[in-house]
Amino acid sequence: MRVGYRTGDMWAPKLDSTEALRVEGEHFVDCIENGKVPLTDGSLGLRVVELIEAATRSMKERGRSVEINGILMHKGRRVA
Repeated sequence: MRVGYRTGDMWAPKLDSTEALRVEGEHFVDCIENGKVPLTDGSLGLRVVELIEAATRSMKERGRSVEINGILMHKGRRVA
């Protein structure tokens, strides 16, 4: 059984129904053809993986602050 609670107003914007992978592929081809840097390049991908790994480490250690590239983070905020 599924239970849901809702209070207040809701706004649901109409989203483009274009296949996301197609849009990504077209963007990639455009970058190659026109010498542009992709919006989601390898550097951003590495940063995302680092953040996911740090969050996983923190969760395994009951919310302990973790360091990401020399920056101490606690609950998503820079500590030092």
